[in-house]
Amino acid sequence: MTDTTTTTPAAGYTRTPAWQTLGGFVRKDDGNMTAAEAMEAAGLAGWNVRKEAMYTASGIEIPNRVATVRNDPKTGGTEYLGYVGHNYVIQQNEETFDFLDSIVDQSGANYDAAGMMKNGARVFMTMKMPEGIKIAGEDAHDLYLLGSNGHDGFHSFQIAVMPIRLACTNQLTMSLRGAKQSWKIRHTVNMAGRLDEARQSLELTFDYMDEFSAEMERLLDQAYTEAEFDKLTQGLIPDGKTDATKARVAERRGDLMHLFTEAETNAFGRGTKYAAFNAVTEYADWIAPMRGDRDGTKRAQRIMDGGTTQDLKDYAHKVLVAA
Repeated sequence: MTDTTTTTPAAGYTRTPAWQTLGGFVRKDDGNMTAAEAMEAAGLAGWNVRKEAMYTASGIEIPNRVATVRNDPKTGGTEYLGYVGHNYVIQQNEETFDFLDSIVDQSGANYDAAGMMKNGARVFMTMKMPEGIKIAGEDAHDLYLLGSNGHDGFHSFQIAVMPIRLACTNQLTMSLRGAKQSWKIRHTVNMAGRLDEARQSLELTFDYMDEFSAEMERLLDQAYTEAEFDKLTQGLIPDGKTDATKARVAERRGDLMHLFTEAETNAFGRGTKYAAFNAVTEYADWIAPMRGDRDGTKRAQRIMDGGTTQDLKDYAHKVLVAA
């Protein structure tokens, strides 16, 4: 297995994919684990996720809402996960992740990491594909499939394609025309009836990677000046109004410019739209300020959640493709 851990002068610390930071490795020396073995190793098995009535402090039952809870395999206690409507369909970890075994069997992928976020409200498992891609035959990317599910009413069961650029461990996710990056199965339908559909649709994963490679090579073929990148940073980091915010804005735009013009991680394709996009994704994942992140966990959660991190990547991609 290719080592995806890398360091850069810009970040100053070791980087690993977010799911490896948040979850435990689920690998063994004598072959690939099954989903059941991976869940057991990661503490995701035997949760018995269920719905329970919710009450006010005075003992009045709350209508139209129920709590989702789970068993904690380590303590034997009951843990709160979230609140949902009465029609919400519970999907046990075993029900969702067992499905991934068929993908592993068909593709030759290996389970890589599994774990949970927010005390179990969200769970995930990743598989590393046996082969990655190289942009222009040189810039290497590993390819992962991320299976994730939520027990709090906010996350559907999802399978997503996750390219990881090895030079900077950027998580490269974007919407591409004509190719899907993820599939979701909502909690309001019968899970078993939709898995066959998802299994068939998953074949389109490779269409995404073909389009991803083509898109990156198109960006690599187009020059991009420092002046153009400076304008891009102004759209990414809006102007400040006070002296303090103006200073922070200047610093963050300076970090972005350094990644584009000087950072070793973006030496490949320097001065192109490809380098510009990778500079922005590297900033979003690894350089953008993250308060109180002593062990990398908060940053990893932000990468996994997307949100503002993904917004920066999407904005840069949109501008670079349109320009």
